[in-house]
Amino acid sequence: MTKNEINQLLNTTLAPGFKGMFFVYPVKKIIKEKEFFISLGISFCIFIFAFLEPEIALDIVDTVIDLAFLSIPAILGISITGFAIVVSLVSNRVLKKIVKIYPKEDSEPKTSFYQQINAVFGITVLAQAVCLLLSIIIKGIMPFTLKVLVHPLLAQILNALLVFILTLVFAYSLLILICLVKNIFTLGQTVNYVYLTENSENQPENE
Repeated sequence: MTKNEINQLLNTTLAPGFKGMFFVYPVKKIIKEKEFFISLGISFCIFIFAFLEPEIALDIVDTVIDLAFLSIPAILGISITGFAIVVSLVSNRVLKKIVKIYPKEDSEPKTSFYQQINAVFGITVLAQAVCLLLSIIIKGIMPFTLKVLVHPLLAQILNALLVFILTLVFAYSLLILICLVKNIFTLGQTVNYVYLTENSENQPENE
């Protein structure tokens, strides 16, 4: 790539922070993932159940929050630690191979394999952090919302929507770990491939 082409990417796929992360791994790509569809299906089924059985909707919310408090902090720690380990184990020789940005279709952003790995890690940690933060907020304000008098139908709809959002975020924050594992394995395969090809190039042909 030329210097001008690289500079043009500074506001898109090479941008820092969330802007760059969602250019590399856009929302439209997230919602096309089978992990997201599975999360959506689970959440929709629980939403219907919570709407038809409004008396147990808050019990479902409490259960999901308890599960989030039990599982998400540990998984979040593992995700961050795994990311640090993966980044530290990539040598400069391998890094030169996986940071190359290859041309793609017009509809897709120009990204490298290394950017894709970083984006998956970022989305995973972000989803888990949002799930944990949302659980804390709901747990904190729920005692106060129970004292607010609203129409029973409105309360039924709001509780069911709360169940839907919370279960969607929780399910996705767990299922996206599948993408994370696939990317870690692919990175390992890439590192293995780079070392094998370099060693084969250095060996005489008759060996």
